[in-house]
Amino acid sequence: AERLIRPRWPASFRTTKRRVGITILLLGLTLVSPVPFGHIFPAFVIMIVALAYLEEDGVVLCLGLALALVSLSITAAISFSP
Repeated sequence: AERLIRPRWPASFRTTKRRVGITILLLGLTLVSPVPFGHIFPAFVIMIVALAYLEEDGVVLCLGLALALVSLSITAAISFSP
């Protein structure tokens, strides 16, 4: 992971601090859903965002936020489907 993740786009951390916090909160709430194996993808996304913050990599942070949107969309589709 050290070869792929390196400090890039440091400005994205200052501008998206609250949005990332809300996103991680929503992903954490989806971890308690009673769907079998439904916690694996949100936990993976949280790990990607955490790695982005550890290495201050804005590119990986954007990737993590895009994956978070996908994860939350899947959870919403599963939760609200009849």
